[in-house]
Amino acid sequence: KAVTDGLAYDDDNEKLLNLQDTIKSAQDSFESEQEERLQQAMAAAEKEREHNQNNAVELVDVKAELNDYGDLKVSGTIKSVATVPISNVEITYMLTDKNGNKQTQNSVYATPDTLYPGNEAHFEYTHMMLNQAFKVKVTGFKWYIDN
Repeated sequence: KAVTDGLAYDDDNEKLLNLQDTIKSAQDSFESEQEERLQQAMAAAEKEREHNQNNAVELVDVKAELNDYGDLKVSGTIKSVATVPISNVEITYMLTDKNGNKQTQNSVYATPDTLYPGNEAHFEYTHMMLNQAFKVKVTGFKWYIDN
């Protein structure tokens, strides 16, 4: 403003004209850098949103144990690798025989219901009277993102 006011009195003043060009250049540079930072922040937010939507859960462990009554207990642990709380995590798994043939598929919910970033949850389901051991393989996860 002071440069503009000064140029109103002496519009040919070379020092003021150079100062005005310097100020304009610095302002343009600042605005360009600010726009770039904004674009980077938006890209990072989109990457984080996509991660939370598609890769928020990792399997820590899973096992299938046959008890003395012929019941097969499937149990395991998952971990939230999301950056926001997630809830109602559903784990889908399949049981296969020793030859790798699919015998059944099931889904179970993890507890606790809400997982905060870095927290673990457990799941368990008992298949009654199967009377033989099976291998368990987790095939997928579903969850809700808490806003």
